[in-house]
Amino acid sequence: MKVWDYIIIGAGSAGCVLANKLSESGKQSVLLIEAGDKNNAIGLKIPAGISHARTIAKNDWGYNSEPDPTRYNRIEQWLRGRVVGGSSSINGMMYVRGNTADYDRWSAMGNTGWASKDIMPLFKSLECSDKVSDIRGNDGLLKVKTVKGAHPVTDAFIEASQTAGYAVNNDFNGECQEGVGYAELTQRGGLRCSAADAFLKPALKRKNLTLYVNAYVHKLLITNNCVSGVRYESKNKTYEARSRRVVLCGGAINSPQLLMLSGIGDTA
Repeated sequence: MKVWDYIIIGAGSAGCVLANKLSESGKQSVLLIEAGDKNNAIGLKIPAGISHARTIAKNDWGYNSEPDPTRYNRIEQWLRGRVVGGSSSINGMMYVRGNTADYDRWSAMGNTGWASKDIMPLFKSLECSDKVSDIRGNDGLLKVKTVKGAHPVTDAFIEASQTAGYAVNNDFNGECQEGVGYAELTQRGGLRCSAADAFLKPALKRKNLTLYVNAYVHKLLITNNCVSGVRYESKNKTYEARSRRVVLCGGAINSPQLLMLSGIGDTA
């Protein structure tokens, strides 16, 4: 059985970036496993496709929240992409960086490398923005554009906000995130620019990167207390793949779920 240098579980926003970076040298063999299908549907490409419920539902895990007692037990649909590109293939394309205070708090809790001074340069390296500043990137793979030709209602809203005393912020991914301004979108040439479009598709030309789609990982394989591979299902058959390193990129729900299914974590 072939032993991969890396197996990445989940071809979502994180998985696509990692697949690109880990295969960049051409020396490391990388297997990327995605439970969903390729993101070729036209409804996933054109921005207006986010209103096409059937297309979105087909490429979504179908999660719902528990009833919220503070809102008359309302249940929310929790969209999580089950498709190459993950949630970046079905979301509203709004581009918003994390807040610097959050990263600094995580660093202060002992998470080395998570301070804003460590994270913000990574954001800069990934993006190709139409903003020009010391902390915005202009030569990365992810295309980020500011809304042009906004609807008159949007212009009126921003004007009214100023009248009400709120500051205009021309770059809410810059030094300060407070204020009112025009949205930044992950779009390129009038189409969605998902993580798959930006990072994965160029990398798939490399011989050392392999993508499996419609392959659902059921369990992490463990040898001598170390993860040594994965067990996955594809076309109603079960397979195993071995690797020196396994990276979980299944998102906030599926990554911890897979750990628990593999006997790692809380047994309750």
